[in-house]
Amino acid sequence: MKTNTEEFRYRFRNPDNSSVFSSEIVAIREALNLALDNRASDTWILTESKSSILFLNDWSNVLDMLGQDILSKLAALTQVSSVCFKWISSHVGVYGNEVADLLSREGSELPTATELQASEVLSLFTGKIKTI
Repeated sequence: MKTNTEEFRYRFRNPDNSSVFSSEIVAIREALNLALDNRASDTWILTESKSSILFLNDWSNVLDMLGQDILSKLAALTQVSSVCFKWISSHVGVYGNEVADLLSREGSELPTATELQASEVLSLFTGKIKTI
């Protein structure tokens, strides 16, 4: 997160077997947390995940807890500032995106997290069943 005067870098470890989509959604939630904590104005969320933007754009069908948490944070943030989501291509030299890739690599070296989304648990069980 970059403000007029500061830059915040935040990294964390997602659970093993997390999907890329889930990782992007968690990153969006954490960016919104930083924006709320720092009373940001004119918040821009830059993401290379079109699926995340489409998922949140269809807000009336967002039923999982993580998505609902993001929507409530968006509702709170838009009371005091504007929020804009922007899709960007990956690996085209956008400063924040390159930093995010670096933090992602660093986060993967942190101790394993344990929280999985329901769809990820289903994928793990399906994979195990197919293996058996």
